[in-house]
Amino acid sequence: MKPVTILIAESDPTVSRVLERALRAAGHETLHAADGRRALEILRDRRVDGLIADLRLPLVDGRELSERLLEQGETPRPFVVITTARSGPEVHRCVSALEGARLLEKPVSPRQLVRLVTERIEGRTSGDGVSGEEHAA
Repeated sequence: MKPVTILIAESDPTVSRVLERALRAAGHETLHAADGRRALEILRDRRVDGLIADLRLPLVDGRELSERLLEQGETPRPFVVITTARSGPEVHRCVSALEGARLLEKPVSPRQLVRLVTERIEGRTSGDGVSGEEHAA
């Protein structure tokens, strides 16, 4: 599997460090933004292969950030993983509106995250859909 560049949009420094360590240990490059506005700046300057965004990110939330990334029309399409500490039908409906996005409920297991990212990368390159234990959106 080829290493990819992943933007982590997470306001909690502890959570972002855990996510960054797990993804870097798996050989990926990570970029970090503590709020949605900074994440949009990074997306204007850099091409990313994937986005991991907190649904309740300050300034520009994870859903809007994901929508803007997907509107860019990149090929192959970047994968999107939305994280949240909240669950329930409302959250699932919100994320399911983002085509192909996956939902991971916090606390996020580093092993689960790396497995999901690996599946998303392999799914993008093979062209097939991805399913897993995480919540498909």
